[in-house]
Amino acid sequence: MEGQIDDLGHEPIVLLGAEVREWHCGDTVALADSRGMFDLALQRADRPVITVEYPEFVPVVVGMAVEDLFRGIEVSMYSRAGEIEFSVEDFGVPYDPEYGGLLVHFFTGMDAAASSVTGGARADIDLEYGTVWGLGPDDEHVETNVVPLDASSAEIWFHTVQPGMAVLDLQWPEGAVCTGPETLPVFADTYTHANVYCEADAG
Repeated sequence: MEGQIDDLGHEPIVLLGAEVREWHCGDTVALADSRGMFDLALQRADRPVITVEYPEFVPVVVGMAVEDLFRGIEVSMYSRAGEIEFSVEDFGVPYDPEYGGLLVHFFTGMDAAASSVTGGARADIDLEYGTVWGLGPDDEHVETNVVPLDASSAEIWFHTVQPGMAVLDLQWPEGAVCTGPETLPVFADTYTHANVYCEADAG
């Protein structure tokens, strides 16, 4: 599986040497190169989950749809200092390392914005959390667990999540079908990403 690791902070750096592992599948490590690219051989390609770590950044867990393996995956990371600084501004509460976060990202091909098969998609989890957010057309956060029809990115962000194994309860628009992870771990001081692939129902 090939992918790229990006620093999405306000002053991004290249995350050279970021460590990528397959969750619960031994100690094999892939290191990001000078472009942030990595290549990791998976043992469980039918239900891939990886972890990514880099010093002073919030660790990331990514559960993928199988379609990610063919198109290549992009892993977004944020510095811990940046999250501490901007958490109140973005979400109205301080960053708390005792909790995790869980992002559900609905995507179609290479398009991240809401579409006819992702706009209106709904996400729930069975772990306790503080708040849940979507994105509006101008990247502003709106408190909702349903992807706004005009969202700039079709994602739902669960903030201050109690650590544990999260069961994802996803619903998508009529005429669409989506695939992705059904359960994912949430750890303290870690962000978990669920990549969910959606397309028009051919049936």
